[in-house]
Amino acid sequence: MKNGTKLGLSYKMFIKEINRFSLLSFVGFTAITITSLMVAWQTDLYFLMAIPAVILVAMLAILNTRNIFYLLLFAIPCSIEFSFSASLATDIPTEPLIVGLMICFFVFMAYRPHYFDVQFFKHPIILLLGIQFCWMIFASIYSIDPQMSLKYLLAKIWYLCAFIGMGSVFLREEKDIKSFFWYIYIPLTILIVVSIIRFIPLGFAFDSVNKTMTPYFRNKVIYGTFMSIFLPFIFTATHWYEKGSFKRMLLQVSKLFYIIAIYFTYTRACILSLLACLLFYFVIKYRKVKQTLVMIFIFVAMIIGYLVHDNKFMDYSPSFLKTIYHDNYEDHLTSTVSFEDASSMERIFMWIGGAYYFLESPIVGNGPNTFFPNYKHYTVNSFKTYLSENDEHLTIHNYFLLTLIEQGLVGIFIFLLIIVVLLLYAEKYYHLAKPSFNKNLLMATTLSFVCILVNCTLSDLLETDKIGSIYFLNIAILVNIMVVLSKANTHGTNIIRK
Repeated sequence: MKNGTKLGLSYKMFIKEINRFSLLSFVGFTAITITSLMVAWQTDLYFLMAIPAVILVAMLAILNTRNIFYLLLFAIPCSIEFSFSASLATDIPTEPLIVGLMICFFVFMAYRPHYFDVQFFKHPIILLLGIQFCWMIFASIYSIDPQMSLKYLLAKIWYLCAFIGMGSVFLREEKDIKSFFWYIYIPLTILIVVSIIRFIPLGFAFDSVNKTMTPYFRNKVIYGTFMSIFLPFIFTATHWYEKGSFKRMLLQVSKLFYIIAIYFTYTRACILSLLACLLFYFVIKYRKVKQTLVMIFIFVAMIIGYLVHDNKFMDYSPSFLKTIYHDNYEDHLTSTVSFEDASSMERIFMWIGGAYYFLESPIVGNGPNTFFPNYKHYTVNSFKTYLSENDEHLTIHNYFLLTLIEQGLVGIFIFLLIIVVLLLYAEKYYHLAKPSFNKNLLMATTLSFVCILVNCTLSDLLETDKIGSIYFLNIAILVNIMVVLSKANTHGTNIIRK
């Protein structure tokens, strides 16, 4: 009886302490909320009003980090770029969530290391990402603008931690992958529908396309690229559900809907990337990745050699008066071929300036995040267009060349090595896998990755929250699949855990 009485008293005291803690938490949170609102009102610092929301999200992150990860996935398509000042901007709500997940990653590493699979972090692709980041640090030390390079490094840290680190935990099982798909598909599809509806009164005019997707997408390039890199997942997700089911019919319709929506972005790189996806599907299926990569490298080397020899590129300098931005898609494509399209020639104008800028520091590079405005000192006036003032502070429109300029020959070599190793591993594990959820997912993720690379030849996209996030999530998913297949091959099974 005495023991029972003691247990009863202990239980009552425990409940009393919980109630006291809950009361204090409620009072404290209420006080913080009122204080932040009053201070924001008195000082016009309205961002202080977000403090209560930040606290709630932080508490949720501690209690259930997985939900924060899914919230981030849902937020990626509908994030909005918000500028605090001319020099300070962020993506709301994705960037705060990414930073929060980075903190969770370090907490998990310290107190819950068993959450992470050692085999994931020992994989060659992840090791190469680590080497790439180390080189970025080295390139930043010798940067011509260390402060700008430091900002780049900080952003890269939280992207790696949130999408690679936490992705290794929360994209490991079949149900996780399905959640990943639907948390992105639902908001993205809704935004596409809204964009199409807004486009109808404008008559689907080529010169009005950028008005339809704001404020969620900065321009048609990011909008079209996001759709094109997500399309392979829709194709594979269709096979997850039985014939005749609502989800399967919805996804079947979505295939055509996304392709039509991509076309109406009038973005050349997006259409090329879909053709590249179709090509690489057969390249992987028939084990031709190695040969295809060799042909691509030879082709690129021949073009560069041809243009550089005796300054042959100068023969393609445009006429300033004839080089304009067309308001018709057919004229836009025609002028691209004839070197009279302003946007295309502006890319070449930047590429040439970037090439000369690269020669200033060819091995180490000039430092991450330093291309603008330094490139203007190296441009060739013969290629100048009316867009060359670059009031939007755009960079070089080619992520490969940007990496070469800012991180040097070593940086671009590491980046290309990551691509080559990833594609070769994808081909290897695709043929090791028996027909399964993993096999189809591996193909879809690889094609999405290829789609990103194609778009990166005409744009700088990996530093944006919408495209950069999918790039790293693709890598996390692929490595998780490879780890699962390696273990399954050892144990005689071949399915991802359900």
